[in-house]
Amino acid sequence: MSPARDYQLFPGLCTESAVRKIYVETSHVRPNFANKIHSSLANQPRCCMSDPWERTGVVETYTGGGFDLFAPDPADVALEDTAARLAHTCRFGGHCREFYSVAHHSLHVSAELFDASACLRLLGLLHDASEAYLGDIPRPLKAAHDVFERIESDILDAVWASFDGGSQTDDEWDRIMAADDRLLAYEVSYLLKGGDWAGDPPDRMYELQSDDIQWVRDKFASRTRSLLNQL
Repeated sequence: MSPARDYQLFPGLCTESAVRKIYVETSHVRPNFANKIHSSLANQPRCCMSDPWERTGVVETYTGGGFDLFAPDPADVALEDTAARLAHTCRFGGHCREFYSVAHHSLHVSAELFDASACLRLLGLLHDASEAYLGDIPRPLKAAHDVFERIESDILDAVWASFDGGSQTDDEWDRIMAADDRLLAYEVSYLLKGGDWAGDPPDRMYELQSDDIQWVRDKFASRTRSLLNQL
């Protein structure tokens, strides 16, 4: 972390030079002690934060808006944000042989549900939409810490509500997850060096190169609009 760029991480301090002093004075001490100092500074009254970012959970989006991770509001969800972030986010935490985006994966999950209703195909397309705000969190981490799954679920609910998608049954969601797992097995067999832990891949063939980010982004957005028009 560069003190020249990140002085606003310490809201109680109003000058960059003051934060430089903190970095210098704590650089020689044990990391845990330095972290305590920095944490205490972060709890001081805010004096440098601008209005849109007063809430600690707010992140800035692709379109320049704000989205609260801890209190997601459907009104803050924008398709352009979702499409752009997912098209720029690599699957498997970036550990692929080639770049393959979450947006591309989502398009394939929706296609895997070719015989389902438009509503279910839309849910398949948006099943990872929370990653537009959280990034691609590895499954083991989510499984070990309930807080990730809770935040992810709340954000996904907000995204789904923003598109007026209605409610889903457990059977419908299970069908989405089954399609997701089939795609996972297919992707792993081509994109990861290992992958013997994955299940059986689907019979269909899928393109797994996402080099043209703009094409994937636009395809995701147009597919979403098309399915919405069919509801």
